[in-house]
Amino acid sequence: MTILTLLLSWGCEKEIVIVHNHNLIADGCIPEKIVSVGFLGVNENEYIYENNKLIRYGDKFVEYNNGLVSKITLGSKRYEEYYYNDQFQVNKSIIFREDDPEEGFMVIDEKEYKYEGNRIVEIIDIDSDETNLISYYPNSNNIDSIKRINSNSEIIEILIFQYDEYKNPQKNLLIPKFNYSWWIERGFENNVIQRKKIKIQDQGETQIWNYDMEYNAFGYPTKIVGNIDNFGFNSITEITYTKCE
Repeated sequence: MTILTLLLSWGCEKEIVIVHNHNLIADGCIPEKIVSVGFLGVNENEYIYENNKLIRYGDKFVEYNNGLVSKITLGSKRYEEYYYNDQFQVNKSIIFREDDPEEGFMVIDEKEYKYEGNRIVEIIDIDSDETNLISYYPNSNNIDSIKRINSNSEIIEILIFQYDEYKNPQKNLLIPKFNYSWWIERGFENNVIQRKKIKIQDQGETQIWNYDMEYNAFGYPTKIVGNIDNFGFNSITEITYTKCE
């Protein structure tokens, strides 16, 4: 993490402006286009970069302030803002939506994040008064499980993950994405090959998603075929990359 200090002259005085350069795009493959075909039809996201920054993916536009992502806009009626701690980690995200032009934009989702080192270990959902407790595989940034806890400290559901040994498509995009808490699940080091959801308060109902993948020569997935056990439904995601070296 580099801090670049610029000295700007104004008359006889000097103002210090600090810009944080977080290497928001790491070296290696980054997505160029992701096309998914699933239950809701076709979803195509083209990734647009400018000055070594992601400025748009699909219909989402990314705004920066002092080198940090401050806001991501989804259409004209929804956006998410991001707030940071002293280590430049997102410690709060707020989603705003406009349902009535007279009322303007209203808060519809607010979450706070707690860390141990560089890993998020707790997500507090302010609106639903629920907490997500996150545990990791040993010596890894891959999440082992996420437990959703209600205000009575009861476990509502558990998510459990298994991985391959290849590289996540988002691995080199080191920025928050719209709906930040959902992207916590996608920000793994490797690729999820199984995602299991156990609903504790619903007679222990279990849903299992399995994923089969094809990879490029650099170890990134180019095709992901997903299916849900006992549902008979498949999804297909195809990914192209740029800056592979």
